Amino acid sequence: MFKLKEVKTDISCISTNNKMFCYNTKQEELFLDEIKIHTITSLCGYFFSNEYFLYSNKDDYTNSIIDLRSKITYSLGKVSLQFQKSNNEFVALEKVEGKRNLVILDLLSKEKKLIQENISFGIKLLSNNNLIINEVWITLKSLSLLTGKYEWEVDLSEYGEIRTVLAAVQDNLWVLVNDYKNNRHSLLCLDVTSGRIMQVLGEGLRLSDAHVKYIEEKQTLLSFKSSISAVPSPSTLIEIDATTGQVLRNITVESMLAPNLKVGLWQYHNNKLFFTANTTMMTTTHIGVLDYDTLQLLWYTEVPDRKGLLKDLQVADDKIYVLDQVGTLHIFEKESSIE
Repeated sequence: MFKLKEVKTDISCISTNNKMFCYNTKQEELFLDEIKIHTITSLCGYFFSNEYFLYSNKDDYTNSIIDLRSKITYSLGKVSLQFQKSNNEFVALEKVEGKRNLVILDLLSKEKKLIQENISFGIKLLSNNNLIINEVWITLKSLSLLTGKYEWEVDLSEYGEIRTVLAAVQDNLWVLVNDYKNNRHSLLCLDVTSGRIMQVLGEGLRLSDAHVKYIEEKQTLLSFKSSISAVPSPSTLIEIDATTGQVLRNITVESMLAPNLKVGLWQYHNNKLFFTANTTMMTTTHIGVLDYDTLQLLWYTEVPDRKGLLKDLQVADDKIYVLDQVGTLHIFEKESSIE
């Protein structure tokens, strides 16, 4: 079980890579594992896996990156890293004379390979040597980093607007699309090499419109949601095999019914599901832990002295970080096994 160990105030955002933790104060000070980074930024830094930590300087809009293994800090200037392509290579956007150029940056040699000039799209996923591009929320494109040319393009407006490009698993590209007008949420499976739509999931499934995630360890897609309601409402979990598209689970989480926990935010970690929840109101008030396989409720508690909703939840190996609406960070630490 977990116990509240520490409270911090005036926190604007938080982030973790399961081992290390960073937070940004409302005074725009950035801390990485309680060490102050000498910069002024209104944004949190963020992690590239367990190897790198990236942050920005608000004064001159330059970026820096810390190698978490060697502790060396590299100045990136106006280059913004997007994806790690190999150990030292990153797909990046570089601001040049008011334009954004797509480049591949070698962090050690500082060499840059130009892929495209003056781009305006949003990069959502790196799959092998291709970038999956989301344009105007209805169109997906696949851009080759080897040739700088588009290999395919598909219009998904028939299904609504693109919410999330989730993952590329083997030849399957999974995309969450929401048609709010008709209250329809769909998981689309596209062929990652051609863009052809191979499968549409959603009919008869109470998919979340936002909280669907790819669980890499399990190679599954997980939707975990509750209806927004001030009365008892079940939480539904849907699990889909990302390699075959088979629906593995589509069930009500029975263990959350008696305490009337309606899930809000959630994170997967070490074969458990950590979540925020409400009981009688729409504002999230509780946090809890479920066993991933059995969905047994292992532990839950109301977050004391919170203000407003719980707007962020981050999980490390032995801690739960919960940030509320007014900027109070509640840090819970593991006290005993919850196996």
